[in-house]
Amino acid sequence: MNTSTIIIIASSISAGVAILTLGWKIYRDVKSRSRLTVGFDVVFMPEISGNLKHLSISGTNVDQVPIAVNGIKLKKRSLWRKFLKIPRYADVMPDFANPLSDRLPKRLEGGDNIRLFLPYDANCFLQESWSHVGLQTAFGKIYWSKPRNVKKARRLWLKDFGNS
Repeated sequence: MNTSTIIIIASSISAGVAILTLGWKIYRDVKSRSRLTVGFDVVFMPEISGNLKHLSISGTNVDQVPIAVNGIKLKKRSLWRKFLKIPRYADVMPDFANPLSDRLPKRLEGGDNIRLFLPYDANCFLQESWSHVGLQTAFGKIYWSKPRNVKKARRLWLKDFGNS
């Protein structure tokens, strides 16, 4: 083997290592994004005086990267709104009077969770037909709960308080 063949083999190996390193860094950055699973439900809380039912919004950090939760968001999205691409958003103020509710903002390490309780009464946000409830992070990303959980809570609210 002459010198030019050895140089071509060495440069091909170094180019292969560089391509593998670049691919690994892209894969690692895409995979290591923070992820939050969000749940929404109506819960019974006899420990708190007043209402026995409360709205519960919970979130669990399912990744090892820490994440900061800043707020509660609502989204109304119907078939027409999806077609026309005009969703409607709203913010929800957390219930600071409930001692069992976590405080916002809250930093979640890997595996940590947050549980927020809101009052369940005739004037809660379920009087409108919102399709999604979610938690917003410090970087503005919103993680939504399953829409079927919101529909289930809305049906329960309609059963308890009616259309008034």
